Amino acid sequence: MNINGFELIIIIAVALMVFGPKELPKIGNTIGVAVREFRKASQGFTKELGFDEIVQEESKEVIKNKQA
Repeated sequence: MNINGFELIIIIAVALMVFGPKELPKIGNTIGVAVREFRKASQGFTKELGFDEIVQEESKEVIKNKQA
């Protein structure tokens, strides 16, 4: 799902009207922290299951095929 510039402006404007200018930075910070923690957790999960090694091997094969 891609969000273009106009859609992003609409989302920010609605959030500003709903939450107000004082709460918006706090909400943005909270969302940023949540996204960061989700990325850390998903990276740890993929390492535990060994998916990161599979992806690296597949990437190497794709690069070799493009060079050939």
